[in-house]
Amino acid sequence: MAVNEPWLTKAEVARKLRVSTRTVDRLRLPCIRVGGQNRYVMSQVEAALAGGDELPDNVVPLRPRRRGIVA
Repeated sequence: MAVNEPWLTKAEVARKLRVSTRTVDRLRLPCIRVGGQNRYVMSQVEAALAGGDELPDNVVPLRPRRRGIVA
């Protein structure tokens, strides 16, 4: 994470990714809880979406869902 990288709101992340805010929730992107709201760092979001190895220790990489299986 860059030192001066801004923390983004869910709406800002949704706009950058061109998805809805509900999709941001469903993706379970790495976030920081500040004042009862989630804040996102774009470099961590991009790393999670790319499945990169540079994720923090407390972030679980995303896995694609298998169709037809209910969790």
